[in-house]
Amino acid sequence: MLNNEAFYNRAINTALRIAFFALLVVWSFKIIEPFIIIVLWGIIIAVVIFPIFEKLASLIGNR
Repeated sequence: MLNNEAFYNRAINTALRIAFFALLVVWSFKIIEPFIIIVLWGIIIAVVIFPIFEKLASLIGNR
């Protein structure tokens, strides 16, 4: 009887930890969500402009 009770307590504890972790992940994503598009555009612009930057840097002597 005591073994079953310990098992149920452990299962409930584990389920609560998983639920709280999932809630934390969802809340974190909701906070970051508005910035994802901005960061992606920043990455795209940086990748596109980098060859131009290298060319201009070589023209002015890598300063």
